[in-house]
Amino acid sequence: MDKRKSYILTLAFLLAFSTVALSVLRETKLDAYISVFTIDYFIASAVFRPRRRTIDFVGIALFIAFTYIVALKVMEILIK
Repeated sequence: MDKRKSYILTLAFLLAFSTVALSVLRETKLDAYISVFTIDYFIASAVFRPRRRTIDFVGIALFIAFTYIVALKVMEILIK
């Protein structure tokens, strides 16, 4: 199996496993799902290092969303 197919299958498995795990834990907050999906994406990307033809727009969008969520949580803690 080539590197790209392995990357896609691994990412699909990680995302499916994360979704099931969070569902079993009865997690309903969207920020938890986005955070875990971001970590899954960057783990798979770091392990397989897929070849890119353009900028990694998905990675950038996930990183911005993750940073925004973390900033909101930090502000929530500091305000209390």
